[in-house]
Amino acid sequence: EGAEDVYAVTMAISTKNYIDNSKIMLRGGSYGSHINAWLLTEIKKGRFKQRYVGAHLSGGLHYPSADEMPE
Repeated sequence: EGAEDVYAVTMAISTKNYIDNSKIMLRGGSYGSHINAWLLTEIKKGRFKQRYVGAHLSGGLHYPSADEMPE
């Protein structure tokens, strides 16, 4: 649901030989930002493996605090 789906797509595309895994970023606006922020907190907690080099989140409300996000 939501973050799990984003992560599943990331894992699926990362196996393609034409994808540069050093450039996979998260981007989301509004509810997409909320999903991605939640995914980043779950990565920090160890639920998912870190696969992203950065994130751009805009327009959402109630993001997790910065100390909950991965470096």
